Formats: sequence, structure tokens, C-alpha cells
Amino acid sequence: MSLQNIFTNTLADYNREKLFGREKLLRLASADYFDALKILLEYGYLSEFSLAKDYDICRLVTTQIRLLIEFIEENAANINLKRLLLNRFYYTDAKVLYKAQFTPMLLRGALFRRDSKKQEAIEQKKYNNLSVTMQEALKELDSEVSPLPKTIDLTLTRAKFKENLALAEKISKKMLAYTKCEIDIANLLSLYTAKKQNLSIEEYNEEFIDGGLLLFNSLDFENLRCTDFEECIPFLKNDDLKLFRKKANSMLLDILNSTADNFASFDPFIRYFFAQLAEFKAVRFILVHLKNRIPFDKNEALWGIAV
Repeated sequence: MSLQNIFTNTLADYNREKLFGREKLLRLASADYFDALKILLEYGYLSEFSLAKDYDICRLVTTQIRLLIEFIEENAANINLKRLLLNRFYYTDAKVLYKAQFTPMLLRGALFRRDSKKQEAIEQKKYNNLSVTMQEALKELDSEVSPLPKTIDLTLTRAKFKENLALAEKISKKMLAYTKCEIDIANLLSLYTAKKQNLSIEEYNEEFIDGGLLLFNSLDFENLRCTDFEECIPFLKNDDLKLFRKKANSMLLDILNSTADNFASFDPFIRYFFAQLAEFKAVRFILVHLKNRIPFDKNEALWGIAV
């Protein structure tokens, strides 16, 4: 590891120590909505300007995500690590921009990263500066006259995971395991939906994402026996997606924390990124429920929070 890599790991670990953590998030969840906003201001989560201007929760969280993206783009040790972490946003933006060609609505506010070059590339179908995998996916979509939003989502999601698998192999075994687990979770949710819609295994396979560890020869949750997802069988059978997502979050967190203190790797940098994302998710969950006065389990807001 270079001195620069050690510095960025140290910086990321310092940032992680400043995250809310369970105690502060419980305080946030126990407040009323406007007091929660004051708490966020107290912890430096948002500026007085944004607090006074609007109470758009998605906008507040998206603003924080954009700051995280900027941090990763400026400090990631190499291009492979940067793309592996940020592809979730790059591909989401690509979906938004591609759909905007067919949808007469203002979508720019939905973008995580305001990249005029990428927007122009997709609008003008000049993909040379995009990743090879994204280029291939976009060209596949171009071959259809007017692809459905579902087709756009699936094509670009498959491309994202295909690219991430290749990137993860260059980063670490941990990140390869994490990416495969993400794919398995996505496929299990698709399997659940397929069963609810009474689809055939052939119809399900049309939406299957390659690269994970799970394979299915029928739409039967018993296929999960003797796999890491065996505990999820009763959750899926009983339509308890809440407990399924809790287990999925736990599995992903276990992978991330397996060697998290190894400063001779990219682990501290990666751990900070996902810990920050988990905080954003928790804050959004809490604010949405508080604003709309919806009762909620405070512990549910902490899923994915390590400490």
C-alpha cells in the first residue's frame, strides 16, 4: 500500500468514527419531526439554508449522497475501487437519463451525479467515454424501438453487476463475496415476485441476474436448503419481506466486517462508504415516518448499522 492509500484509509476511518451510530439514531427516532431536523443540524448533517428552505427528505438525503460521491471520486485509491463503489449511482443515473428520452418529465433532480458529459453522451448516443460494459448495455437498449422501463432497469442492472464482478475480482475476495451476495438477494426478491405473479420458471429466468451463487431449477423456496439463505425460507414463504431484508442486511454487514481493520487493504475505505450509506438509509427511514406520523419500530431503522 502506498502512503496515499494509507492516508485515504485513515481519513475514511476518521469519517466513520463521526457517523451517528446507534445511540444518536435512536435519539433521532425518538424525537418529533422538527426536533429531528434540529438534531441533524446539531450534528452538522445539513446546513441552515437547507433546513430553512425545504423539508424535502429525499432532497436532503440526496444532497448528502452527492457529497459522499465527491469524497469517493477524490480519494479512492484507484479507478477500479472508485467504480466498484459508485457504480450503484452511475448506473442509476444512466437509467434515469435513458428513460428521459421517452418520458416528458423533468428528471434532472433525480440524478445523483450531475455529469453533463454523461447526460450528453446518452442523449446523443455517443457512448465512447462510458465504461465498456455500460456501452454494451446501452447499445442493446438502442436496438429496441422503444424499450419498456422494466427492460431498461433490468438491462442496466445486469450490466452493473457484470461490471462490478469484474472490478471486485481486482479489489478483494471480500468485495467479490459482497457483490455475489447482492446478486443473490436481487434474484431472491425476483423469485418472490415471480411466485406471487404465478410466473413460470422460464419467465423468471428472463429476469435472472448471472454471477451469484444461487441457481434455481424451479420456483420453490426449498431450493435455499443448505445455502447461506436457508434461514430466509420461512420469511419468504410467510410474505415477511421485512425479516428477509433484515437477514439480507445482516449477511452483507457480516461480509464487510470480516476483516474491517486491515489498513494494508482497502477495507477501512470500503467500510466507511457502506457505513455512510447505511446512515443515510436510516435517516431517511426515520424522517419519512416522523414527518408522516407513521408508527415504526426504532430498531428497524438501525438495520445495517454496525455500532
